[in-house]
Amino acid sequence: VGRDKGRGGREQLQGREGGMVYVGNLESFVEAGQQLFISSPGKTRYLVKYRHVDSKLVLKVTDDKVCLKYKTDEQSDLKRIDRLNAFFLRLMCAHTVNSETAAAIAALIEEEDQMQVVPTASSQHSGKKGKRK
Repeated sequence: VGRDKGRGGREQLQGREGGMVYVGNLESFVEAGQQLFISSPGKTRYLVKYRHVDSKLVLKVTDDKVCLKYKTDEQSDLKRIDRLNAFFLRLMCAHTVNSETAAAIAALIEEEDQMQVVPTASSQHSGKKGKRK
């Protein structure tokens, strides 16, 4: 197993088939994790673990033959990780799992993200209670 400095200076393991692989960036992890789940949906597990000791979030996708891991301490990754969680939850609940189902779920999540509207200051409740008589 060779070691390599990944994007952003993170160390990345370049593993063999059957080994654990730390993926260097989130986009690659998402893509590889989705393909792994589609190839064997009955055996694939998705895990999220927060390590308070070193303030790192660890994501893992495995089918017991291939193990993909991604570790981050960047708050900017949280929105994309939230989308990944929604994707896996919906894909795990689907009746059939294939690339068409995955593409439809990804499109639905993207559409929902675009539809979310940030509330303006005028539409928020001021928090003050009215006077009681």
